[in-house]
Amino acid sequence: MIRYITLFLLIILTACRNSDKRMGNEDIQAPPPQVAMDTTDGKQYVTVIIDEGQPENLMLSKREIQHIDKVLKYTVGVYNQDRKDYVTQLKLKDSLNSTNLADLLIDLRYYRRQYIISMGKQGHKLVRVNAFCHSWDTDYWKTNEIVTHDGGKCYFNMLLDLTTNKIIYFKTNGSA
Repeated sequence: MIRYITLFLLIILTACRNSDKRMGNEDIQAPPPQVAMDTTDGKQYVTVIIDEGQPENLMLSKREIQHIDKVLKYTVGVYNQDRKDYVTQLKLKDSLNSTNLADLLIDLRYYRRQYIISMGKQGHKLVRVNAFCHSWDTDYWKTNEIVTHDGGKCYFNMLLDLTTNKIIYFKTNGSA
């Protein structure tokens, strides 16, 4: 009789564990802060940094990082389409216009990204994305926020409210 009870309990425990996985309740491994994490093809990297003055236990889950990547790719796609429309309009106005479309488009494969996390005033989780195409082949960018004031499309920023899923801003740097 005890054998049957033990067998019954094992079956129940196994079924409960499997149902948690089917429901998406399995533990999600998030990258530790300040550790580079490859999110694409091995050539582009993302690092997660906790903003100054924020709790050290503030983290991003794997799902949140995937969501940020998805939103970023969509937003860059909208930006690129806007640039294409802009160049088309320039060339319609002046057929001799030599604006090179490739100089205006963002290709995320060539950018490193910092996901800087913080809590907003209303308790919303915010992620500031710093993206840049130059890192001078050092690891400094993996643990320290890169701040630039120029550089054109080689440097861009996005602020995303993960709580409301709202893009607060997306902007490229100016060119001197």
